[in-house]
Amino acid sequence: MVILSLLCFIWAGHTLLSFCLLTCTFISLISSGSGRTSNEFQPCSKPCSLADILNQHSNSTMKLKFALFTFLLIFARGCDFYSTSLWFFDNPTGETNPLYRFFGVGWTGLIIANIIIVGLVLYAFYYFHFRYKRPTNLSKEATNYIELASLQYFNSTDKFYQIFYKTPKNKKVLLAHIGYVMTIVIIIGSFLATIHNLSQFYGFNFYNQFREIVGRPLFVIYGLMMLALILTYRQLLKSEYKKYKNIS
Repeated sequence: MVILSLLCFIWAGHTLLSFCLLTCTFISLISSGSGRTSNEFQPCSKPCSLADILNQHSNSTMKLKFALFTFLLIFARGCDFYSTSLWFFDNPTGETNPLYRFFGVGWTGLIIANIIIVGLVLYAFYYFHFRYKRPTNLSKEATNYIELASLQYFNSTDKFYQIFYKTPKNKKVLLAHIGYVMTIVIIIGSFLATIHNLSQFYGFNFYNQFREIVGRPLFVIYGLMMLALILTYRQLLKSEYKKYKNIS
């Protein structure tokens, strides 16, 4: 989760509260139920039953979701880069990307860094949808989604808090979860950064009023991005627990 926070920080942009919450809610709703279970999508060597047909339908749905979110991720990053380019070359001092602000990475470096990170996130997102098999040989029975996550990560019901500072034993679960969470958070952050950039560049009155109200938008920005991260991660864990209860 430290990695999630860092990547979220790299992409964070100024935002509006209402759009953040609405976008996060919309994406969470249409993405819930993703990921394969341990007994799904196995090829059948005999005439397919109704369950097999439903599994094939689920597989097609997952491919559609993966394609949709891949498009949204690439499109959102493109929107962010376009809106940033409107003023970056003339006045780059307003750029909040830490790679530029703290390390002096230029435009080419930002593009390369984004391509690398987006590629890694998409790989993890692909793994979540088509390669991820939820652990079935758990040592104990989980009674809530926090215990289940702790079991999946550390094979214990009381070690969930360690995810914030320690690499879990089951790294494949972490990889899948990173792919899911970061794809959604980056999409949200990119669109919000685009709104901020365009609103500043064109001097929209409603956004100027927003800046006057909050005083320092930077604190609001990262607070809302962290909120999106927490809500998305919580939604994923609850979805995992629901699947666990269905097959247990």
